[in-house]
Amino acid sequence: MRFFLLYFLFLFITSPVWAEPATTNSMKHMQVTQPAPDPVQKKEITPAPEKTSPLPEEDKTAPQLEPEKETTKENYFMPLEKTAPWAMMDEIISENKEQQQIAINAAEKDASIVPPMGLLFVSKRLAAQNKIDDAALFFFLAQLRAQFDAKRLSRKTPDVAFIQSSQGTGTRVTKWLLADSNRIKRLMERLSVMEAQTAYAYDPGFNSQNPQPMEEWEKLRARVENDVMLMLQSLAGVTE
Repeated sequence: MRFFLLYFLFLFITSPVWAEPATTNSMKHMQVTQPAPDPVQKKEITPAPEKTSPLPEEDKTAPQLEPEKETTKENYFMPLEKTAPWAMMDEIISENKEQQQIAINAAEKDASIVPPMGLLFVSKRLAAQNKIDDAALFFFLAQLRAQFDAKRLSRKTPDVAFIQSSQGTGTRVTKWLLADSNRIKRLMERLSVMEAQTAYAYDPGFNSQNPQPMEEWEKLRARVENDVMLMLQSLAGVTE
C-alpha cells in the first residue's frame, strides 16, 4: 500500500498534466549569466547556525512562515515585466552549507520572490537538516506554483528540469507524510495559509509568447490549489 501511494504521488507530479517535457531554454535564472545578488539584500540576512538534530515527529509548535510584508489582493500578483531573478539562487544550489542557510533564511523571510525551482531547493536543504515538516511545506508550495506558472504562461507543463529535480525530495517528503495522516492534514493547513499570504512576485524563469491575461490568474491559481489539496486530502484519507 505504501508503494502504491508513493507511485500515486509520483504520477501526480510526472503525469502529462505536470511533466511533459518543456523547452530547454526555460531556466534563465540558472544560467551563468545570472545577475549578481543584490548586496543590500545579502547585507540584511544573517546566517543562522546549522541545526542537525531532527525535529520531533509532531512539532505542533513550529512557527508559521510569514512573508516580509502584508499581502493584499492588490499586490498578490506582480506583472511579469516587473519581476527579477531571485538573488539567492546561487547560494541555495551551492554545496556550501553556510551559503545554503543564508538562502533558506531569505526564503523563509519572503518566499514571494522565490521561483518554484528555488522553493524546491529550499525544500531539499531543509530535508537534509531533518526539518521534514518545513521541507514538505516548501515542496508542495513549489509544486503548486510551478503548475500555476505553466497555466498562466500557456505551457502544457512545468519545466522538465523542475520535474526531474522534484523526484528525490518528493519521495522522502511523501514517505514522511504517509507515516501519519495528521502530518498531511497539518501540511494542508500550513500550505493554505502560506499560499494565501505569499504573493506571486517572482520571475518564473521562462518566457511565453502567449501569457494568459492577469485578470485570469486568480482563477487559474485557485484551480491548481484545489487540485493539490484534493490530492493531499485523498492521501490523508487512505492513510487513516
